[in-house]
Amino acid sequence: MKIIYVLLLCSLWIGCSKEKFLDEKPNQAMVIPQTLEDLQAIVDNTGLLNGILGSNHPGIVPILGQTASDEYFFGRPNLYANAHPFIVNTYTWSQEDVYAGKNSVNDWTQLYKAILSLNICIEQLGKLSLSELEGRRIKGTALFHRAHLYYHLAQVFAPVYQKSTASSILGLPLRLKADVNEKLERNTLQETYNQIITDLEESIPYLPEQVSYTTRPTVTAAYAMLSRVYLSMSDYDKALEFSEEALERKSSLMDFNNLDSLSAYPISNNNEEIIFNCLSSIGGNIATAFVNSFASVDSMLVKAYSPGDLRKAIFTVKRTESQSLGYRFKGSYFGGIYFFSGLATDELYLIKAECLAREGRSDEACAVLNKLLEKRFRPEEFIPLDIDDNKELLHVIIMERRKELLYRGVRWTDLRRLNLDPLLAVTLRRSIGGEIFELPPNDPRYVYPIPHDVLMFYPDMEQNPR
Repeated sequence: MKIIYVLLLCSLWIGCSKEKFLDEKPNQAMVIPQTLEDLQAIVDNTGLLNGILGSNHPGIVPILGQTASDEYFFGRPNLYANAHPFIVNTYTWSQEDVYAGKNSVNDWTQLYKAILSLNICIEQLGKLSLSELEGRRIKGTALFHRAHLYYHLAQVFAPVYQKSTASSILGLPLRLKADVNEKLERNTLQETYNQIITDLEESIPYLPEQVSYTTRPTVTAAYAMLSRVYLSMSDYDKALEFSEEALERKSSLMDFNNLDSLSAYPISNNNEEIIFNCLSSIGGNIATAFVNSFASVDSMLVKAYSPGDLRKAIFTVKRTESQSLGYRFKGSYFGGIYFFSGLATDELYLIKAECLAREGRSDEACAVLNKLLEKRFRPEEFIPLDIDDNKELLHVIIMERRKELLYRGVRWTDLRRLNLDPLLAVTLRRSIGGEIFELPPNDPRYVYPIPHDVLMFYPDMEQNPR
């Protein structure tokens, strides 16, 4: 099938050295798909676009942000001394070579590989009639995935969005063509977010309301993604608007009272809250500190769960392995060891509550948050929130985001945007082996360097400061 050749083309573009690539350019005429069946196969490639393939789940959402976040600590200190330098450098926010000599970085490579396949799909759809429902859905799906991937790249490799500076600072290099010889330059941060939003908005008329598999996006997923994007931009009016649009279509919540907290993984991967399913990357051929082998849930966060809050027992379990510290995470919405980083209704409730609080609508914000929390507490111990002070309420909501969206791939983005407010900014600290490491608010290390192999291809591309 032509899809095999399309993926081969993607692999050639990503994997070859510059010299080899220039010597052995693929013949695009041989590999470009021609039919809707071929194009459907591209957007249904869950391994490439969702990080889910059979029993192999390498993930797709970048792990570097999770690795640098404050949701966990290195729970196996006896293994730290012999850990790979990549694990150590990313865990301690190294100012030197954070990639420890790695030329290729999975968080960049895999996403741009997927984007190239989507560009091939979008270009070919432009040559076909989209009068058929199938063709329209393929276009909407491809646009959604491209926006989703660029958004996650921006959270790691581009600065946090600020409206006052976004048009004058660099964002991502936007690859929007299927031409493997396209010369790439970094677009502005404003152009980066404009492209993400445009793709999502353009996808909506083509996406279905319902799908058979949560790895396929829907209209609800597009609205939920727009809500998340605007939240990361600190545009709370738009984030509220799109959270409400999504919740109008899907608002169901699991009742944690019905889950088995003693189960190894209490939450099913087809639970009623999931809107769009994808997984965090496992880091490629070298693991990061953010894997269950090393990571224990932040101790202060574990203590923050109040009596009657079922999430502590659903999300965490006390480590019992020899020489292990703290609590291990077990609450993935994927129903297993891999970390769900997709879209779900609980996140929408939290976005809506935060935006309402920021507008001074404390009664409405409490009502929204209480709808979520009453599904997370034992009924006899649930006390509805009733907070009039908007500043106090905002702090409560942000803590609820931490407790509810644990290990979901959103904390790094939250840290970046909240650090812009001195009242919400935090300094991250790690202590290991008797040494203290710190990451102050708004530090350049909140943006990862562009990988070395990319700069080998494009030596004029400006590097992120470290």
